[in-house]
Amino acid sequence: MSKFTAMMKRMFSLRLSNLVVMFFLGWNTNAPGATVYFIVTNQANNDIYVAGDFNDWNSTSFPLQEREPNVWYGETDVAGPEHAYKLVIDGNWQLDPGNPATVNVDGVVNSRLVASDRNPASGPYPEGPQTEVLKPKTRDAYRIWTARSGKTLEAKLDAVQGEQVILSTRDGRQIRIHTNALMPEDVALARSLDSDSGELMTMAAPTDNIRRGLYTATFTEPFPEGTMKDIYDRLQLDKPPHLKRDDRINLADEQFELYVPEDYDPATPYGLMVWIDAGDSGMIPIHWRSVLDQNRLIWVGAKNSGNDQGIEERRIPLALEAMYNARLLFAIDPKRVYLAGISGGGRVVSRMVFSYADLFTGGIFVIGADA
Repeated sequence: MSKFTAMMKRMFSLRLSNLVVMFFLGWNTNAPGATVYFIVTNQANNDIYVAGDFNDWNSTSFPLQEREPNVWYGETDVAGPEHAYKLVIDGNWQLDPGNPATVNVDGVVNSRLVASDRNPASGPYPEGPQTEVLKPKTRDAYRIWTARSGKTLEAKLDAVQGEQVILSTRDGRQIRIHTNALMPEDVALARSLDSDSGELMTMAAPTDNIRRGLYTATFTEPFPEGTMKDIYDRLQLDKPPHLKRDDRINLADEQFELYVPEDYDPATPYGLMVWIDAGDSGMIPIHWRSVLDQNRLIWVGAKNSGNDQGIEERRIPLALEAMYNARLLFAIDPKRVYLAGISGGGRVVSRMVFSYADLFTGGIFVIGADA
């Protein structure tokens, strides 16, 4: 049995269990609260609720929604680091079968939710900003440069000459900007890159300041073939008349969920798994982390890319942006770049994996695929 086959068997055996998976967004020890995501799979029930001390044990105020057959979703905000809760399934109160942690409240055993431990597979989540802005140290990449006035420009660095930063736009224009006009962090980046050559779409330059664990990030480098025209051409589809040929995702408005194994070392290339969720969280199923750790895989999934979003307008371009930026930021083995999705996300993967066979090694369709 190949390592890839073994990895898939472990993932599917976990996914097909009757479980609830919880994800914690934007939490650190100083934060006032967290958003908790619940996913229940393989539950052929009519009503599923979550009741806990965070909603006064109300058995009907927090319903989970069945967005796809046997896949139920829900999210709620909680205040404080620790809570007790139970599932209410068709009126029956029960412990969460996917969470072994329990807490005794007045003689009653309940499931235990510890929101401050966002990444239980690797210990308490380290303090840091809620959202990381990740800029790769690659000179030849187009990136968003920001002026002190707030104006932005998509361009790549040509050179730094004294106090002049020389940039080139995609249409071939060369622009000179005085360092006093740029944001200080962009000036520092330009000076740092000026001595580097870098290569696009290859292994990222080794760096030891990449954050490990589970966190939310924004990216800065637009995928070169990410316009609507590019995508419709790849898929061999007729472009709708309301779309302009140069329409594309604005990366500044998007967030992505990243999971980087704690033992990630940029000196050794890792595999990459790009996830398309059925919901809008983009988060990794908690029981998959150990599989990613063992197989040396980095995870990235776009938020706001669920089944209600446009496939060609958002879901496909967001997956491409995630893949592209991850390959710029991390040391990625180009032979181990996988595209995966669940439910409607799996169907999107089945559409993309053949059209983008030069970028993805293979596709993983979970509870959903198009013929």
